[in-house]
Amino acid sequence: MLVVVTDGEDHESGVDAEAQKFKELGVSVYTAGIGRGGDLIPMDGGNQSGNFYRDSSGTLIKTKKNEDLLQKLSAETGGFYMDITDSFSGLNRLLGIIESKEKTESGSRLVREKIDRTGIFIILLVILLAAEMIIPERRKFPTIS
Repeated sequence: MLVVVTDGEDHESGVDAEAQKFKELGVSVYTAGIGRGGDLIPMDGGNQSGNFYRDSSGTLIKTKKNEDLLQKLSAETGGFYMDITDSFSGLNRLLGIIESKEKTESGSRLVREKIDRTGIFIILLVILLAAEMIIPERRKFPTIS
């Protein structure tokens, strides 16, 4: 289960491919849409500061909620979409689903990560080189014939 709270804007155009990956993995995507079309994006301090994000040309950036994309993503993966812009009541429904999933389904995934152990060999090499420098060389005595 994946829960996404977003306005649905797809800036990188990769949602369809990712939705297919989630579907193949059996991950249901639940989307909660938030925002209104055409709202300015406030910087630090929210609207009170009067500072809003601008693009490279200085034009104010406005958000656009993409409900169609969010509904499509949820439908393709077996989840559902809800709009929480005006009310968070849809979150209660989502929390209920999460709670029921926790009770009925469980699983785990084993992730194997390689552990870098080269440091051990480097330390051993440094110790051996230091020992070689400390140990005096053997003198060769002349042989008597």
